[in-house]
Amino acid sequence: MQKLLTLLLPLSLGSALAAPDYAAVVGAHQNARHFMGDVVIREKGKVIFQQSAGLANVEFEVPNSAETVFEIGSVSKSFTAVAILKLQEQGKLKVTDPLSKFLAGFAYGDQVTLHHLLTHTSGVPSFTSFPGFIETQKQNISQEKIVEMFREKPLEFAPGDHFSYSNSGYTLLGRVIEKASGMPYQQYITEHVLAPLGFKKIAFHSRLDLVKNRASGYVLDGASFRLPEAHNVEIAGPAGGLFATASELSQWLPSLFEGKLLTPESIKAFSAPHVKIGNEPGFSSYGYGVGTGDMFGHQAVSHGGNINGFNAVTVYFPEEKISMTVTSNVEGISSTELVMDLIKTRFDVPVKLPTPRTLVSVPETVLKGYEGSYKAVEAPLSLRFYVHAGMMMLEIPGQGIFQLLPEAEDRFYLSALDSELTFKKTPEGMTLEVLAGGQILHASRE
Repeated sequence: MQKLLTLLLPLSLGSALAAPDYAAVVGAHQNARHFMGDVVIREKGKVIFQQSAGLANVEFEVPNSAETVFEIGSVSKSFTAVAILKLQEQGKLKVTDPLSKFLAGFAYGDQVTLHHLLTHTSGVPSFTSFPGFIETQKQNISQEKIVEMFREKPLEFAPGDHFSYSNSGYTLLGRVIEKASGMPYQQYITEHVLAPLGFKKIAFHSRLDLVKNRASGYVLDGASFRLPEAHNVEIAGPAGGLFATASELSQWLPSLFEGKLLTPESIKAFSAPHVKIGNEPGFSSYGYGVGTGDMFGHQAVSHGGNINGFNAVTVYFPEEKISMTVTSNVEGISSTELVMDLIKTRFDVPVKLPTPRTLVSVPETVLKGYEGSYKAVEAPLSLRFYVHAGMMMLEIPGQGIFQLLPEAEDRFYLSALDSELTFKKTPEGMTLEVLAGGQILHASRE
């Protein structure tokens, strides 16, 4: 997704209106994007803004609140990365260690280091992109069996050659944590990362646990909600298995930079720009479990997460000591789009608030006519479109899967970038136009 963001974000930073207040931003996203969730903004340790929106449970009309617990998906990677750095401080490993020092049976074990896994530069293919994963995610599968899914698959590129987002890499880091610490992964995270910071609402849960104030996840289907594809959150594990309230999650990155858990040397390694991944504001480079970069003239550290029925993002500005966190129980909307508008508001960058969009129902037979892989004309970018459960889905290989919202039979809305995608049938074949900020990216079906 980073490549697409890099291409389109500069095109979509319109200046249609003076910077509004935070409540106006959240309200606009609730009205126009059907946002449901919680928003927390902190400055110098104090909550300066908190607002909940929508329902934690649609069926029983239970509202979201500051106490609502959400799945946070890949934001969990930052916790796994911090655990690796903590073990390094404890003398139990080094980020330069090869994978083979902890886990046997990998042909590439001597080539791939923990640093490669932390920075998504290992070349290990991401198991969440494998065919059939939609069914796999429903099963009761251990982390060991997940590793077996990709143990014998070849690397996609030589370690260190480039960045390619891999959930498999963080699954392996979870196994390394167990080997190095002698403790189960969840226990080590709980006792050595969460407990020292006093976190009680950031925690691991299974799909069978009864969790007080736990939100139900939903998918935005047109202008209404439905339940998401079933999934076993434990499969996500070190790559995306944590739950949190927005309030506690908003304290996570500030606590680290205040030196409450790691040494200054470890924090420097955590947030260093180890690998360049694009020009997206605040996410131009990747550190250890976080993106890092300049955001409208301010250095930022951040990570987002998407998992069935949920998405979240947390951003921290170390110099200004400002954190912004959005947690949502709706798949198909973008917490990143909302937090970007909040950030622009804070730093007096012109903001174009979203407006309501009219969505339509499109027959599945029509949607299937757009399926396939499309290659961008203006940039080295591949997009894969497919239909699942009557919805048009977009996959950026190795980056993530996103739902498209239909505005016409041939035109769809991509919330993550406030962009429109239009399919066009030509004599040469199916083509695609992506409209963002008045400019167009073209692609053709391969």
